[in-house]
Amino acid sequence: KTSGNPAFHFIIVYDAKSTWGDNYERAESMSRSIASYFSDKYQIVYAIHRKLCSKRYGGCASVYHAHFVMNSVSYIDGTMLSGNRSELYAFLDYIKQVTGDKSWVTQYGSEKGNGCQGVSDVRAV
Repeated sequence: KTSGNPAFHFIIVYDAKSTWGDNYERAESMSRSIASYFSDKYQIVYAIHRKLCSKRYGGCASVYHAHFVMNSVSYIDGTMLSGNRSELYAFLDYIKQVTGDKSWVTQYGSEKGNGCQGVSDVRAV
């Protein structure tokens, strides 16, 4: 497949409760599990960022977030990830299972950055 979006980029913002406060190993474990949802069919990489929180500024509800970038063309059969709503909502249900947080929502493009915690920014680039 040579047309369409070759890469699928999404961001997972972990609530501090789901990472047990400032626990990198927990954030890494959840990120690895989330990447495994697609890794049997698509190439995927992720990077975890740590946000510095200061009590002086009220702390923060999220310490870690992870960026995921996935090749949207399958290395198994060459089919492209459709990225339709039912596929994304099934993935969102998986994220809820991995993190133990049922309050996750999906935001697209311009909706991100509005201060919400526990948000998955799922969009193609």
